[in-house]
Amino acid sequence: MNRKTLVLPAVVGLLAPVLAACGSTDSGAGGGNAIVVGTTDQLVASEENPAPLDPAIGYEAGVWNVLRQTVQTLTTVPGGGGEPVPEAAQSCTFTDNANESYRCTLRAGLKFADGTPVTAEDVKFSIQRVIDINSDS
Repeated sequence: MNRKTLVLPAVVGLLAPVLAACGSTDSGAGGGNAIVVGTTDQLVASEENPAPLDPAIGYEAGVWNVLRQTVQTLTTVPGGGGEPVPEAAQSCTFTDNANESYRCTLRAGLKFADGTPVTAEDVKFSIQRVIDINSDS
């Protein structure tokens, strides 16, 4: 068989899905079979859980997904894993041989949403609050 005879069907076969995907002119409204990307979890405040988005106690997957996109942490683990890297911190390191004392230096110029500067005392308060809650999670 001639090579030129094989090229045209191969090109058509490769381009058909692309062209089919570009063929619709509607905006997807009214289809009824929508593809949902992300979460459909509902985060509802209740008597048992008065603050579902509280970063000190929110460890469920849906809550964590929202928090990870909206709050900053001292360090973060890069995609794919590895050693934590500074995020709100300028640098972090263990300060003892037993790896029990971890010290971070905050980046300069950090501010809360209302413009109030973030201080080391604020970070300490947040960490102590998690410890004081003493949640099973």
